[in-house]
Amino acid sequence: RHGRHGRRGLAVVLGAAPGLVARAGARIKQERPLLNIRLVGETSDQFSPSLERHDIELAVGRFASLLQHNLFDFTPLSNEIMQVVVRRGHALVRRKKPELETLMGLPWILQPVTSPARQLLEEEFARAGLSTPPNVVECASVFATLQLLQTSEAVAVLPESVVRDHVKAV
Repeated sequence: RHGRHGRRGLAVVLGAAPGLVARAGARIKQERPLLNIRLVGETSDQFSPSLERHDIELAVGRFASLLQHNLFDFTPLSNEIMQVVVRRGHALVRRKKPELETLMGLPWILQPVTSPARQLLEEEFARAGLSTPPNVVECASVFATLQLLQTSEAVAVLPESVVRDHVKAV
């Protein structure tokens, strides 16, 4: 089917279950080689408007707002576990379980404030009675975040599946 902007297809958040997305994408392309699959380095809130306009027909991602379950048909695929991440050799690696308050003085790489993952993290800060860390780089790309982590003393929060796949690859 064709939309206003050419072929409509599927959009995915690459941080959302990367193994699942890769396997599903390969299988879909075998079955429908002409289907346009767009893998985006955006957060769910950035492609939600495309779903609302029907520019895309299917997305793998997270709800960007609490009311989106009223707008879209959805099937939960998994519960995503988020992990605090630093580079190999970072001083925090030697600590068993640093408290969130201990991490506040470090630089952070955070998703944009409108992203579902960032909103969950902000809830954790609030629950701990903390403000957003003052030293922040906002980055929507999981892969750019991984690169920034490797070259800095920063802390990030990433999906466990992304961390696991990245550690296997290096």
